[in-house]
Formats: sequence, C-alpha cells, structure tokens
Amino acid sequence: MKDSTSDQTLTKVEEVRKKIREMAIEKGPDAQLLPVRELCELFSTSRITLREALAPLLADRTLYSKEREGIFVSPHIHHKLVAILFDASVFALRGVSPFWTNLWFLFSQEAERRARFKQQTYEFYTIMPNMDASHSLPDQVIQMITNQKVDGVLAVGLSSPLREWLLKQSIAYVSFAGGGPWVVELDSVEMVTMAARALLQQGCTKIGLWQIALQRQEQDDIQDYATFQGLQRAYQEALLPFNSQYSKILPLPVVQPTYSMPFQEQGYLLAKEYFSLPESERPDGVILGDEMLAHGALTALQELGVRIGQDVKIASHANMNSPMLFGYRNMTIFEFDAIEIVQTMFSLLDTLLQGQTPHAPVTSILPRKVQR
Repeated sequence: MKDSTSDQTLTKVEEVRKKIREMAIEKGPDAQLLPVRELCELFSTSRITLREALAPLLADRTLYSKEREGIFVSPHIHHKLVAILFDASVFALRGVSPFWTNLWFLFSQEAERRARFKQQTYEFYTIMPNMDASHSLPDQVIQMITNQKVDGVLAVGLSSPLREWLLKQSIAYVSFAGGGPWVVELDSVEMVTMAARALLQQGCTKIGLWQIALQRQEQDDIQDYATFQGLQRAYQEALLPFNSQYSKILPLPVVQPTYSMPFQEQGYLLAKEYFSLPESERPDGVILGDEMLAHGALTALQELGVRIGQDVKIASHANMNSPMLFGYRNMTIFEFDAIEIVQTMFSLLDTLLQGQTPHAPVTSILPRKVQR
C-alpha cells in the first residue's frame, strides 16, 4: 500500500523547491538567500524538508554555498537551456529530401551563433519513432524536463503523444512539422492558391494538384484537403468551371524505410498515369506540391516527350538553394526558405522565455515566386 504521508512530504519538498527557485530568479545572480532558519519560517517548513528541497538546486548549480557565509544564487541563473528535438525518421525514408539535412544544419548554425551572444545553451536530440509512429524521449531528456532543467523546446516532426506530454510539463515549446501550442508552418495552402492563379494567367483551364498528404491520416475526400480548396478558390476567383479529375493527393510514406515509396517514384508514376491518357484527358497545367515529387514527375514527362511550358505548364514547390530542380526551365517555382523557419522558431521561443505571448498560435512562412 502506498504511504500517503510520504506523498505529502514529497509534495511539500517540491513546493518549497519551486518557491526557492522563483526566489533565486527574482533576486538574480550572486544574490544571497535568507539564512536557513528564516527560510524555514518563510515557507513554514522543517529544516529536513528545506534541506531536501535545496539539494537538487545546489546539485544543478542553480544555487551555490559558501562556507560560513550562506547560500547564494548562481551567476548563471538567467542562463537558459533549450532542447532541440528532431524526428530522425525524416532521415530514414528512402529518397529523403535534402531539405531535412539542410534544416538540421541551419538549426546547428543558428544555435551556435546565438550561444555566442545570448545566455543560452542548446542541446540536440534525434528522436526515433516507435513501430506505431509515436515517439519516445530518451530517459535523460525526460528527467531534465521533469526536473525543470530545460527552459524551452524546439521540436521538428514529433508525434501527438509526445506533444501532449510536453504540453503537460508547462514548458515553452515551439514546433515545426507537427502540432503544438505554438507552431511554425509552411503556408502550403497559399502556395497552391498562388500557383493556381499563375497557371490560370498562363491560359490553363485543366489544372491538377499533385501532392503528398501533409499528415499521416488520409482524408476520405480530396475536397477535405485545405490545399485542394486553395485550388478551387483560384478557379472561383477567375469565374471558371472546375474539374477535380486532374488532381491527386497521395498518402504520406510510412516510417519504415523498407516499405516506403520515395516521393520521386510517386511523382514519376503519377506523371506516367496522367500523361499516358489521350491528350483530351490530360491536364494542361500541374501544381506539384513537393520538390521531390516534382523531380520524379519531370523525369517521367521528359521520357514521354512532353514539353514543359508548351504541352503542359508546371508550377512547383521548391526549397531555396535545393539542387532538386536544378536544370529544369519554363516553370513557375514557389520557393520556401528554411532559414526563415529556423529563425522564426527561435524568435517565438525567445518571446515565450521572456514570459510574453506570441501574436498567434500559428506562424505561416510564405513562398517566394520565381519564374524559370
């Protein structure tokens, strides 16, 4: 049977520890705390409970003691520790986009740059998914977060159970490629809408959207996808009839690399499927929602002898400085800049660590239109 007295003592120790930590932050670097007797009176607690509350704060150097002088606040009390959690499965999928490696590099670069002039330390952790696509944090990270040694989290691609756990820890938390209280996302809906407008202006009337689903959960109806609705909206603005037969949104590949079909292969097969049809049944404009999908589709179109810019107009997603669409011409490109994702995430976390609230729960990154 569980000892309720022990539970109450533990709760009291945690309560006192929290109050001492708050006091230390308020007093600031190198400030001296009250003598032990006065702290016991202030928190209405015993010397034993106070000693147990102080021990972890001395161990993690939030506080330090001077013999015969007392207990002092660490000179680094305002130093922040940020954990950067990265879904490692994005590196495991076959035919993985160079975007993710570049994003990892940019996170490392920005963390190093900030560590030179801000009182912040950054620690990186790659999190491998379980068989059910959920994630488990290493024990070390769980302990650091539950013991309040981590001040903030930047997360890329984490699953729902882990996101919910982080929310319960009341920690400053910003995410990309996953949900959360504060999210940075690529505005794919606006990209598709802009792409549709561009193709309509070029005289296209039979535009198809080819895309990989952004979530692992597929929608039953293509009309339920927000990006597809963006395509429809562009047609409505132009007062033109719309036909969905040229569009297809494919499921996101599974985590296990042995079973996943690379985006390039999916794009290749889609182009073969649509452009092996009679000319009257083919789209005259295609929006490619991912540069890897686009690479495969463009390869297939070349093999089929379809002329880009003449037989079909193309508008495609791309990542700035990516080599995937190098050499392809006569297309409209909508580029996203990965450094903007990284800097926006760090900036939002700064806002949260300062005790302020960001302007909106979702911050959208817009693409830049480039004509090739």
